[in-house]
Amino acid sequence: RDVVIVNLVAVSTREGRVLARLLEKLEAIRTALSSDKVFDVIGRLFENVSLKDMMLNAATDDGEREAIAVQDASLTAERVAALGDAEQDIYGATGDVAGRIEQLQGDIERERYLQLTPGYVRQFVASATALLGLELRGDLDDVFALAPREAGALDALLPAFAAYDAETHDKLRVYRPDPSDAAACIWLHPGEPVFDALAAEVIEHFAADALRGSIFIDPRASEPYLCHLAIASLRLQDEAAASATLLERRLVAVRHNAEGEPALCPVEPLLLLHSAPHIPPGAVPLAARAIGMKADAAQFLAKVAHEALAEERRTALRTELPERQRQASAGFDLRAADLAAKRQALGKEADAEALAAVKQAQRDLLSERAEALDALASEPDRVVAGETQFIAHALAIPPPEGDETQRYDERVEDIAVRIATAWERERGATVQDVSKPDLARDAGLSNWPGFDLLATQPDGQTRRIEVKGRAGRDAIHMETNEWKQACHWEHHYWLYVVFDCATPKPQLLRVQDPVNNLLANRRESAAFAIAASAVVEAAESD
Repeated sequence: RDVVIVNLVAVSTREGRVLARLLEKLEAIRTALSSDKVFDVIGRLFENVSLKDMMLNAATDDGEREAIAVQDASLTAERVAALGDAEQDIYGATGDVAGRIEQLQGDIERERYLQLTPGYVRQFVASATALLGLELRGDLDDVFALAPREAGALDALLPAFAAYDAETHDKLRVYRPDPSDAAACIWLHPGEPVFDALAAEVIEHFAADALRGSIFIDPRASEPYLCHLAIASLRLQDEAAASATLLERRLVAVRHNAEGEPALCPVEPLLLLHSAPHIPPGAVPLAARAIGMKADAAQFLAKVAHEALAEERRTALRTELPERQRQASAGFDLRAADLAAKRQALGKEADAEALAAVKQAQRDLLSERAEALDALASEPDRVVAGETQFIAHALAIPPPEGDETQRYDERVEDIAVRIATAWERERGATVQDVSKPDLARDAGLSNWPGFDLLATQPDGQTRRIEVKGRAGRDAIHMETNEWKQACHWEHHYWLYVVFDCATPKPQLLRVQDPVNNLLANRRESAAFAIAASAVVEAAESD
């Protein structure tokens, strides 16, 4: 409903006359310009002038005269029009902001893809609670509660629970609730107190284990290698203060082959590693050299890779510098135009003190502008590498001989992706291949988005398609990263399996929402080996 707010003013008083004069001038300007723009910029017109103070000062004769003089100097149709034109250049239909809307919308969509999905949160909660002596009660895909299996296991989370009403403590969710239910439950996600407390407890208990390292299986590997996960920081040097401000902290990974030098690698492949609980360290000769190779990786990251990260940031800042300088200059131009209009409004007969104040503000603005632009220009050269901290080490090995469900065959997978792409395009879909890191990045996704194809249907619906290929009819393996994305996208996620890729007659089978239609009884497993018969049973009929 419309709301009417009424301010009662005694019009026969000094402050009443000042307010009446103000309203009359606003209405006169609105009429002259045939626009309500004056109400949008009134705060800018009275910059550094408090309307409350103006009314309080109007209690005296001098204060009333001063308030009216300020109004006459500040409230003019010319100033309102000038401010309106300046803001139109920035916020109008053809202004700077409008020109960036499409880019910003694209950034938002990419953030949606790159966010920590509920699938990751779900598996983390399931794994973390078991490790911390907690028990899950209820449905992890709906509403559940945490209970201690061991004395004191829940104590570390109690301060976080205290931020919520008691009736929500046993109503936890890993999926975003409907707005109508949001207040009746606790939605666990990064940044939420209970989730963050759970993550902090896991780090406190197992950070040393992560640094000690473990053995994993990499389906794409042909030989063993070490992988080191670290946090690298960049700082912005402040020469005047002889200090450095934290600019960025970045998660980085170093891959270290047995016969080669360490090199930076994407972090995402760590999501593709499978657990290898039954392989003793002595069975992998590279494990005996791991401690020495850790030291080599630390030296590499500190002296080479870390400096490369700093140079990458410097290059990005130099590329962005002209646009950042243009935007900064536009802001200063707007302030300068405002001061010029204010000085012109004062006129030749203006109070000397008021005119001197405006002139000083103009001089200060010139100095501030020069300092700000100089700081922007020097920023790339002030980026320096900060400290580096390892947080985990992994020894990755190829899949064991004979285990074809975990082995990745690039040739067969390429055939399967081509067949799935052709099937979608024949039905009018627009298809983007995101099966490789460079293709995924071109689509605005992470290197390993958890699916191979992004297909937009003729009706506008989007399918995220994971493609699996087999030379014959062996079982397939759905990786943890893929399953987590399937959890997130649900019926928008499809599993396309192409059997008999090595024959003249390959067969394509399609399963929508594989989490619920194919893997419903296997969600707690870290590795999803699926028999060909199960895929056939769950597949869509043509």
